Amino acid sequence: MTYSKRPARRILRHALVSIFVFAVTLPSFAAADESSSPRRLTSDGKLKMDPVFIKHGDEIVYSTQDKVNQIDLMRLTLADRKVEPVHPGVSTSELCMTFSRDEKTRAFILNNANLHVLLVIERPADAYRVEYNPGGGFAAVRSVSMAPDGSRIVFAFPEQAEQQIWSLLADGKTKTAITSGGGFDGYPRFSPDGRWIAFASTRDGNFDIFTMTAQGTQIERLTEHVGIDTRPSWSPDGKQLAFTSLRDGNYDIYAINVDGTHLRRVTTNPERDDFPCWHPNGKQLVVVSERDGRQDLYLVDVPE
Repeated sequence: MTYSKRPARRILRHALVSIFVFAVTLPSFAAADESSSPRRLTSDGKLKMDPVFIKHGDEIVYSTQDKVNQIDLMRLTLADRKVEPVHPGVSTSELCMTFSRDEKTRAFILNNANLHVLLVIERPADAYRVEYNPGGGFAAVRSVSMAPDGSRIVFAFPEQAEQQIWSLLADGKTKTAITSGGGFDGYPRFSPDGRWIAFASTRDGNFDIFTMTAQGTQIERLTEHVGIDTRPSWSPDGKQLAFTSLRDGNYDIYAINVDGTHLRRVTTNPERDDFPCWHPNGKQLVVVSERDGRQDLYLVDVPE
């Protein structure tokens, strides 16, 4: 009996083509898997807070408990995952750094004595540095945000059993209260165009997200839930806010349009997700995520 060789050749040719196609497309599968959400950016497991993107999204500055009794400002380079201190050799706690749009001016909280802090404003390029003493204790000033043009800083500070949001000019001399609604106002964040401020407040009972003009007028409530909503972060186009919420019994990240529509859940990690900050691409967030009791920075995608 004789057999035709054509079918065998066709089968061999088909197999070779399949192998070639698989080999060509393999790198793209690997790339897609590498960029899938969430992506772990650090691996030391230390306490972390307040990440912020700089250098067009190539670097992240954040606060971390680098030593048992000290919080340091660290800089993470995403390309090689290198981590280094913003101010090498400091012996006191520094935290919550914020930048102007051009990144020439920055501000942060400095622990200058036992349970006492200063608000530092600096322009490293021209050696400009101002230290503003807000009074109070270490926990008094917790969150600062710089206007995109670098002209002023907003921060939360308690007076007369209430915590309000204050504005400080970059000269460190002129301080003005911009909220007075009662309750606890905190975590102010300037919008990308500098016209608006998002913040968390208990003025209506429990922590919810509010917006107002940069002058403290036209206050509007954005979320309304019995669970805690706090730490808002503006998207680069100013049309959305991400925030931390306890509304489902666990601290997770949510996103919402600034008109109060299209609320959606971003993370579903069974442990705590906190401190969201938008990537300049407008599609992702860096968050502090707790996994097995350890805290690291993760990059997560925001659902459309």
